Amino acid sequence: MYHGHMKAKCPVIRISKGAFPPDRLDQVSKLIDDSATTLVPEIPKLRGPLYYHATGDSVTCTVVNVSVWDSVEDAKQMDTPPAILAHVRFLNLPA
Repeated sequence: MYHGHMKAKCPVIRISKGAFPPDRLDQVSKLIDDSATTLVPEIPKLRGPLYYHATGDSVTCTVVNVSVWDSVEDAKQMDTPPAILAHVRFLNLPA
């Protein structure tokens, strides 16, 4: 989880949601835990991050990433970092 400083008058909320097969729950849980050391430290290096959180739901077999940004352009940076794309590939989600 990352908490930045609120700079924007009207921040942008970016929500990414994906599904995973029930038999991959342990892998997805580990991926989310590992993101605390691989992905989360990279977020403050981007332009305009205010907040980030990722979690998984074992009942519905979904994973959700919520981030808040200063602008739409800033939020779109989450489409390109290698760590994000690696997570997308692991979960077999559309990039």
